[in-house]
Amino acid sequence: MRQFVIMILFIFSTTTSFGQLDKGVWIIGGSGSFSVQNRDFVTPAYTVIYKDVDITISPSIGYFVIDKLALGFRPSYLLKKSEDRGSTGTASGGRGNFSSFEIGAFGRWYFLKKDNNYNIVSDISYNYGFQSNFGSNTGHNNSFKFLTGPVIYFNSSVGIELLLGYSRSKVLNNNNTSALNRGFLTTIGFQIHLGKNK
Repeated sequence: MRQFVIMILFIFSTTTSFGQLDKGVWIIGGSGSFSVQNRDFVTPAYTVIYKDVDITISPSIGYFVIDKLALGFRPSYLLKKSEDRGSTGTASGGRGNFSSFEIGAFGRWYFLKKDNNYNIVSDISYNYGFQSNFGSNTGHNNSFKFLTGPVIYFNSSVGIELLLGYSRSKVLNNNNTSALNRGFLTTIGFQIHLGKNK
């Protein structure tokens, strides 16, 4: 795995483009995130409090509509591991594994000058998706995320970013129950800027 990452970095470090944050440049990339959240599973009769561990993979493609502002499309795959941390009423939650697939949109703004080899970015996204438990559809969900942090560029095309932020999502299950997820998360990802040389 280590050799693969080094090879990818070498390939990307040998490519160049002009004006990575200019209007008309495409941005392609992706990120992975790891988060720990508290989740309240609420029914009319009881509430179960879960601790969730989430792993998310999110590829993305976007376009700079003006200098330093990119809008785009971001699908996302989530794998969740849940553990019951307490309950009210007569229910007990136990443990479980869930997955979901979401599609959505994002906007990102870069705060510093365009020609820096580093920058600060803010990323806001909204996604809608479907949840499954062991392969069967159990409901749908929507999520909102706000992230910010540094981007370091290897060259004028490729950057790595480490972002911190807040995530909030709501799951509506097919059995008329709901779950609210909220908490802080960290993501790490690569972004590749593709534009025409002038």
